[in-house]
Amino acid sequence: MKKHILLLLFFCLPIIAVAQEKYAVLIIGDYADRGVPEQYRWNNGGTKDHRPHEEFWHDTFLMWKMLQSEGFDKDNIYVLFADGNDYASDNPLYQPPVGVTVTNDSATIRKVTDLFEDLRYGSNGRPRLTEDDFLFVWVFDHGKEEGGQSFFFLLDGLMSDTDFSSMLNVIPAHRKAYWMQQCNGGGFADNLQAGNVVFHSACLGNELASPADDYTINGASFAENDTLNSYTYYHGEFDYHLLSVCNGH
Repeated sequence: MKKHILLLLFFCLPIIAVAQEKYAVLIIGDYADRGVPEQYRWNNGGTKDHRPHEEFWHDTFLMWKMLQSEGFDKDNIYVLFADGNDYASDNPLYQPPVGVTVTNDSATIRKVTDLFEDLRYGSNGRPRLTEDDFLFVWVFDHGKEEGGQSFFFLLDGLMSDTDFSSMLNVIPAHRKAYWMQQCNGGGFADNLQAGNVVFHSACLGNELASPADDYTINGASFAENDTLNSYTYYHGEFDYHLLSVCNGH
């Protein structure tokens, strides 16, 4: 894991530094424990107390915050979160400043498609990406693999690796980086990889992703999740390590 994270820093940070403009798209296409068949639910629908947004919202908020600390303009970060509304977390760690909204729109097939078309052509008031720009795309959702293809769930259906890549491969950019937390995310790699692409996923195309877990090694305890008033606030395992590194921890 440590070697993997060092490689992440080696590749991604120089890429961010040379980009003329930095753009990010965060896609969180459903809820943590409802809306998809039970066998495909994140963490088997195991969100504590069945609060449906929690891991998805925690990592979305932290990713949104981290990108701004890395020089992304807030207006250049497009967040498609579930039904299009911020989740009202009761933990101050996951609350935006008063009057600030994180989510831009809902995560449907049409909304995802429209956003990438706008970034390709510069339509609907959104910028047109150029060969000098940097594009970062992060997905945290439910996933599945079937018939040699990988998919992630959106509110109204599935997005396949081929459909996803067909929208992104035609967008010009100096560099592109993809981080995928969902199950079976590694199946997107062969569709998205190119000479200007850095791709990281939580698992291979035939594997399941996992939530972060607290653990003990040689008597020393390590907490990957947050606790407030005896309530645990969870993360994706992959997201936890990426965010920790990018925040200098």
